[in-house]
Amino acid sequence: MGKKPAIASSDPADLDAYRKQALALLKGAKTMVLAVHEDDCPWVAPVYYLFASPGIYFFSSPRSKHVQALRHDDRVAGAIFMDSDQLQNIQGLQMIGRVERVRGTMRRMSITARYLAKFPLAGQLLNHDKNPEEGLDARVDLYVFWPSEIHITDNRQGFGRRVPVEL
Repeated sequence: MGKKPAIASSDPADLDAYRKQALALLKGAKTMVLAVHEDDCPWVAPVYYLFASPGIYFFSSPRSKHVQALRHDDRVAGAIFMDSDQLQNIQGLQMIGRVERVRGTMRRMSITARYLAKFPLAGQLLNHDKNPEEGLDARVDLYVFWPSEIHITDNRQGFGRRVPVEL
């Protein structure tokens, strides 16, 4: 996957600070961009997500282009970043890993409840009182991104600098 950039310091305190920063980004941001490929054609899709260590969960339509691509290859790249108007303030995560559909009723229920707590407006899609066939479950499925490699980038620490982190 390429040569990993050198870490400026191997001091455990520095590595712990990057880890804490990565966790804060995962917990604080709302949107992850997923990059997939199918038939040698790249595609990206933004998704709202919930971080529940060690996975990053999102809902998506099984008919969406990015989920269809996952049927052929579950490897993806992902990016999470804080929006900024200034180049020197860009900070985010660059990740690679795999995506799979979440199975298991209890896990789905637990993640869905936490997802709705983070994104209350998504609850409007779960209007089972009127017609259960039109609820969120009828249109989307729950997926999890398992990152195998995560790098944090923080232009405040130096332009273009990436540091590998482990959660």
